[in-house]
Amino acid sequence: MNAGRLVAWLTALNLVLLAVVGWLWYRQQATPMPDPRYVPLTKTVTNTVRRTAFKVLTPGPITLPPAQLAWRWGDVESVDYLVYQSNLRTIGCPEETIQDILLTDIARLYRERRAEILKLAPPVPFWQTDLRSARQPERWRTAYDPATQKLLDELKGERDHLVSELFHLDFEQALARYQDRGDAARVVVDFLPFERRVPVLELAERHAAELAKLDEQSHGLMLPEVEARRRKLEKEFGEELDRHLTPEEQREYELRNSPLADDLRRELAGFNATETEFRKIHAARQALERLEPADTQTRQQAQAEAWRELALSLGPERFAEHQRLKDQDYKTLLQIAEQHSLTRATAGQVLEIKKVAEAEIARLEALSKLSVRQRQQALGQAEAASRQAVLAVLGEQAYQTYLQNAAGWLSQFEAAAENLIEMPPMPVSPPFWRNLGPHEEPVFPTDYSNLPPGAIPPAFPAR
Repeated sequence: MNAGRLVAWLTALNLVLLAVVGWLWYRQQATPMPDPRYVPLTKTVTNTVRRTAFKVLTPGPITLPPAQLAWRWGDVESVDYLVYQSNLRTIGCPEETIQDILLTDIARLYRERRAEILKLAPPVPFWQTDLRSARQPERWRTAYDPATQKLLDELKGERDHLVSELFHLDFEQALARYQDRGDAARVVVDFLPFERRVPVLELAERHAAELAKLDEQSHGLMLPEVEARRRKLEKEFGEELDRHLTPEEQREYELRNSPLADDLRRELAGFNATETEFRKIHAARQALERLEPADTQTRQQAQAEAWRELALSLGPERFAEHQRLKDQDYKTLLQIAEQHSLTRATAGQVLEIKKVAEAEIARLEALSKLSVRQRQQALGQAEAASRQAVLAVLGEQAYQTYLQNAAGWLSQFEAAAENLIEMPPMPVSPPFWRNLGPHEEPVFPTDYSNLPPGAIPPAFPAR
């Protein structure tokens, strides 16, 4: 009895095991074997960020027999863009569509990698006002520190090489067909935490697009209704910005992105302002711009007070340098000095020569004691002396560069000499009680050059 039950139990167990084996065999036949060329990874290392990546072990593209009509996107996509491109061609994807897929994918991948680099970069120097700022006003927006710039350059080189290898195209030219012709809003928000930057950037881009649309509709005309619409857009943008930024963050935003800050960077080119100096100058100018409309005298007093406070804040030497930068000739001299490896002091020396020369021209033009010919000779001598002094300061090469670009004031000597005209003596009228006879001519004084200063010539010589 016990033996019969044991046999029955073992028979049932064997049947169960047989059924399990049969079910496993069925599962194995129903599930396709994974492609041996792909090995699943647990870390995303591909251009795809929403799925598990696969690392290609063999460089060859996929092969699809004509009878195999169904395929999966995972069979086509690859971390190797050359293989990815080949797979797309294998399934009959048009070449233009292949470019659309790969270029946008590459742009997204390298944008994310670039963002990772910039997360660790120090803030950009919004206060930068060196001489290159005059030639490249927007350069400060991408003036990263050397280490960050090196990483960005290497990343750009890697991206450009990849696109060139895939399509024999320049990346920027290839991507241009996906972009609008208008420039995007160039806004710097590096003072914000990284996760808070996107909403502000999107807001600034929408505002820039609205202004561009307004300019296009008005054809660039300064009409009253257009200006009213522009002021409304600016007000709405400011109110929206207030909801995203604290007062301190708004000040930082204005230091980087306001029209006043952009104007200052152009005006202060060559000043080499420190961050502290730029903040002080910006604050002084901003205070003046925010003054309520008032009479001329009130504004002049407010401006004088603002400059006085700025002079105390910057110090006498730096404030004097700030004032000299209002002279475009001085900025040009700074650029010439930099080009020819001269010191900044040479620019100041030439500017002093210019001031002395202009004062001498004014003095000689007003010097009525001398004859016209004498004053013209004095102007010629002063011009020669001025040219010689500038040459001695700059040297021959820099002097020739200066003559070609900014030495217009030296021609003022010649212009002043030409304006000195020898006036003929005025005829002397006879007394009102005496008429000239039919053969009588007016009498002319012979010479007035020897008269004492302030003396009045006689109406006519005594007879």
